[in-house]
Amino acid sequence: MAFDLKLPELGEGVTEGELIKWLVKPGDTVKADQSVAEIMTDKATVEVPTTRAGVVKELKFKAGEVIKVESTILTLEESGASSAKPATQAPAKTEAAPQTNGHAFNPPTTTVSAGAATGGGTYELKLPELGEGVTEGELIKWLVKPGDTVKPDQSVAEIMTDKATVEVPTTKGGTVKELKFKAGEVVKVESVLLTLTTAGGTQTTSAPAASMAAPAQTHKAPTATAQPAMAAAATGTSTSTSFYPPVMDSKVLATPSTRRLAREMQVDINGVTGTGLAGRVTREDILKQLDSVSIGTKGPATSTVNGSISFPKPGYSSSMATAEERVPLKGIRKKIAENLQMAKHIIPHFTLMDEVDVTELVAFRESMKDIAEKAGTKVTYLPFVMKALIATIREFPAFNASIDDNAQEIVYKKYFNLGFAADTPNGLLVPVVKQADNKSILDISKEIIDLSKRARDGKLKPDEMKGATITITNIGSVGGTYATPIINHPEVAILGMYKIQDRLELTADGKVISKKYMNFTITADHRLIDGALAARFLKAFLGRIQKPALLMLDMH
Repeated sequence: MAFDLKLPELGEGVTEGELIKWLVKPGDTVKADQSVAEIMTDKATVEVPTTRAGVVKELKFKAGEVIKVESTILTLEESGASSAKPATQAPAKTEAAPQTNGHAFNPPTTTVSAGAATGGGTYELKLPELGEGVTEGELIKWLVKPGDTVKPDQSVAEIMTDKATVEVPTTKGGTVKELKFKAGEVVKVESVLLTLTTAGGTQTTSAPAASMAAPAQTHKAPTATAQPAMAAAATGTSTSTSFYPPVMDSKVLATPSTRRLAREMQVDINGVTGTGLAGRVTREDILKQLDSVSIGTKGPATSTVNGSISFPKPGYSSSMATAEERVPLKGIRKKIAENLQMAKHIIPHFTLMDEVDVTELVAFRESMKDIAEKAGTKVTYLPFVMKALIATIREFPAFNASIDDNAQEIVYKKYFNLGFAADTPNGLLVPVVKQADNKSILDISKEIIDLSKRARDGKLKPDEMKGATITITNIGSVGGTYATPIINHPEVAILGMYKIQDRLELTADGKVISKKYMNFTITADHRLIDGALAARFLKAFLGRIQKPALLMLDMH
């Protein structure tokens, strides 16, 4: 019978680990509690034992890959009576705390509370994963209080990450027993948010995946890898037989979170000197790289991008400190600052501006008001701009592309996900209309209204702000006439639309007529798009805006 060995929890707040090397290969016979793999987390390097005996059938990952907790890492072919135990039922376990570098490694334990006396139990709601690379969030407010009765899937808290504000639902019903955090506190993913008293005589666990059906059993906890093993790893030698080559074949040794930090900050990790055990690059090494002061200068600290571009990180002080208020730069505002600063320094921007007669567009939109109202929506100018933009991009596909700097490739996208800038109390957010080319103007209008409202309310999901291929920013409703927007990396262009202005013109026969004009800008990445190409793009786009009826010819 086949048994799937899953990666166990490796520590509080640890959601993934990097496979250093396999200690077994397909065809090997293993015993219960035998170590099969070395996994490196942000906190330690541990050996993962198998809970069953059998023959190794398949290894699911290669050395160097990052594995999520609860992912199947290998399959065993069991033999004998032991195979009668269901593979999906996790035995209760008692784990000793191994030592790593003098610090105890404490895997989290599953909390079980049986309500024998009351006929109920206790359920611990943990903060779930909130998005790719999101490890924590700030508790904005509780939606419940102790004593409240909640139903399954009811929202209990609002959490703000660096990407969005989301509501966290409970997976079970019951009575709120205790709230573990206060509003304003930062909560790690997998931390217990609250406890519920549940009805019924069944036991409830803090982790839904845990099962109490299997008999209690004691097995060896993952043990920290000894220093000699780490030293061997750093040199590329192996102390045991490996089916796949160890991760040491890569240039540096680092934890998944350290690698992620390096990618986010655009630091070449291969050029960083590691100060950790066996030359391991640590989070502190990356931060030191970012905060290094240029040799021979006494100026402010600088952050390094791609190992070559640096920008200052000056402090601020004044003689009027008593009349000033300081608040932390965090959450969405911090992420906006980081992203725009990175984009401005990585991308060589240039902007073209032109004006266009939108008299016919204004009249066309007015003629659609009744139709839109019957359809339960309101049409702004943005859906028309989106349709004109899509049609123009089909002529000039470079504007719907990205540059993969690492691979030195241009990525041309055959789909149209249009982001639009939304002004919110929490800062500028960019919701995305996915597959906009397959949607009508009315469909796009409804989606824009819905996304904008939820952006202002802080209810957007992280996925609803991902995957844009080009962005539109519109400050015309506020009153601007011209701007030079910053491109949202990894996009290569951003379109700006501005205030409609009335203008009196003299016709050839001497009559004075009123026209409506609007300014548009196209800001582009000069690495991919030249000025002449941008000028042709803008001319073609404005031609469609000036004659909106021509958009019918571009419909697919």
